[in-house]
Amino acid sequence: MRSSRAPSPIPTCARRRSATSAPPAETISWGSSTVEADVDLKVEAIRALGAAGGHAGTTLQEIYRGTADERVKHAVIDALFVDEDARTMIVLARGEKDRELRRSMLQKLSMMDSPDALEFLSKQLDN
Repeated sequence: MRSSRAPSPIPTCARRRSATSAPPAETISWGSSTVEADVDLKVEAIRALGAAGGHAGTTLQEIYRGTADERVKHAVIDALFVDEDARTMIVLARGEKDRELRRSMLQKLSMMDSPDALEFLSKQLDN
């Protein structure tokens, strides 16, 4: 007998891992020091957000600002690139103090076909 449930939007490997090692989804807090979720699971979820599209920029921006983990920040940068969300990446690049993370964002912006990205990069070269 077939199930009438829709397939889960969470990647299979993330579901398998979350069923065995991560706390329930409602207890995961992206930036909270009270609950530490598995970083690999966070990275997988962020990648899925970027690949799904649908303007997840606000959520990704909150995740980026709410974490100190560089792997998570790089995953957000990659997800914004895949989602082609130059505006959110520009907002994050303007506020980023870490040279490596900022360089990564500028690199991704240079590969985007976006007037906003082109304008931002031109201003960076003028400074």
